[in-house]
This record gives sequence, structure tokens and C-alpha cells, in this order.
Amino acid sequence: LTLRPYVIVFLAAFAVLAWSERGLWRALLWLGSGTLVGWFSELCSLRTGLPFGHYVYHKEQFASELWLGPVPLFASVSFAFMSYFSFSAARRLVASSAGAGRQLSAPGVEALDGAPRTLLLAALIGAWMDTVIDPMTLIGKYWFLGDLYHYDPPGLHFGVPLVNYAGWVVTIGV
Repeated sequence: LTLRPYVIVFLAAFAVLAWSERGLWRALLWLGSGTLVGWFSELCSLRTGLPFGHYVYHKEQFASELWLGPVPLFASVSFAFMSYFSFSAARRLVASSAGAGRQLSAPGVEALDGAPRTLLLAALIGAWMDTVIDPMTLIGKYWFLGDLYHYDPPGLHFGVPLVNYAGWVVTIGV
């Protein structure tokens, strides 16, 4: 917990937002299922390059951290809250455009949860957030994150392969 305080801050923000929007049990379900999807996506990328591209974690930077196989736990948990923030923002935007205004719990708003436009917008928001997060993480050796991983080969967008962003669209959209 002390090695990745920013993950704890985002996890706390997720807990407050998801609990207030969804209730305790649905927030816990999102956390569990989102972490599992994140872990599986990371595992597949590490082994096959899909959906995020080929990358390698610098295990020496994680000596005291919890791993689930070849994936550090913080990476999997991060997927859960990043996907929720994307979904919550998309839901908010779609609800406003559907005439629900600021009332996220108004009748009919929950029907927007599974609407294709909500899911597509959530996937695009998540990929868009990662266009900033992933390049910043790659230069972590110059600030507090540390040198966590690298893409092999480096991609076109500040070292990040473009397939990474397509991977975010697919995994959040699912």
C-alpha cells in the first residue's frame, strides 16, 4: 500500500463514486470483475501482445509488491477504477444528452447503462485517458513512479504502440 499511494487515492475515489452511484455490492462487484478483466488483459498482452501490445515489467521495481502470476496487482486494480471512471463519465454525458440533466438516478437513466452509445463512449473515454496515462507512466523513471515497464518494440505515440489504445477500447467496451 505504501509503494503505490496514487493507486490507493484512485481506489478511494472509486469507492466513494461507485458506492454512491451503484451501492456497496455493485461497487464491490465492479471492483472484483474489473480487476479480473484487467489481470486477464495484462496476462494476455504479456504473453501474446494483445490487446495492449508487447511490454515487459521491470520486476526489480516491484520487489516488495504483490503479484498475481506475471502481473503486479496494482495494474489489475487500476483497470477496475479506470474503467469505472470512464463508464461513469460516459453515463453522465449520455444522461445529460437524453434529457435527464444532473439526476443520475432518475427513472430511465439506468436503462442507459447497457446502451451501445454509453458503452462506446466509455470505451473511447478510457482509451483517451490512457493517451496521457501510459506515456506519463513510461517516463516514470524521471519522477515518482519509477521505471516500471517498457514496450518491446516501442510504439509511435511517445513509446506506446497504437494497438494499446485499441486494446483499451475493446476491454472497456466489453
